[in-house]
Amino acid sequence: MPLMALSEFLDMMERLDPGLGALLIGAGLVFMLVGARVFKVLLAVSVAAIGFLVCWSALPGDVVTRVLTGAGVGAGLGLAGVFLVRAVVVLLAGGWAGLTCGTLAGTFGASESVTWAAAGVGFLLAVSLVFIYYQEVIALITSLEGTLLFLSGMIALLSRFPSFWRAIRPIFQDAPFFAAFAVLAGTVTGYYLQIAELQKKKLGTSG
Repeated sequence: MPLMALSEFLDMMERLDPGLGALLIGAGLVFMLVGARVFKVLLAVSVAAIGFLVCWSALPGDVVTRVLTGAGVGAGLGLAGVFLVRAVVVLLAGGWAGLTCGTLAGTFGASESVTWAAAGVGFLLAVSLVFIYYQEVIALITSLEGTLLFLSGMIALLSRFPSFWRAIRPIFQDAPFFAAFAVLAGTVTGYYLQIAELQKKKLGTSG
């Protein structure tokens, strides 16, 4: 189950423009804090961006071909996401759960077949939960994606301070559980903030 190494991801974030890093931080906060309220737009943007990134990284050929293909696929997925919201929620929930379970299995030294099996179980479990806890799953997806965006932007900005970043980067790179904890902490925080807001809205409506 090939995934981008953490060191490669850190290298890529270090090359980002600081302005783009600030944009990622802002987008991450929007996803984490109000994602459940404007989820139709955010999830369409999310699936479009994922489609573009997958094409960019996986397709062979020159840069122009990959950009054009990725843009076309991303636009198509984003447009479909506007009208097929539940299908997008299922796809994202299953995809993130499968990726998480597969990554955890691989981290603990599981064989490739076991890793893929774990990913499949995670995918199916998440898909089943969508039909029971629809709003809660949406809050979880937007919180996770928002946390990833926020942390990516923070890395892009912190890397502009070399003396400080040289001390911080080994913590992320050599202790992947620290990075996992940062993602988990941000996701849980965003999730509970969004759920609290949704419950407040329901109480206001019922009152």
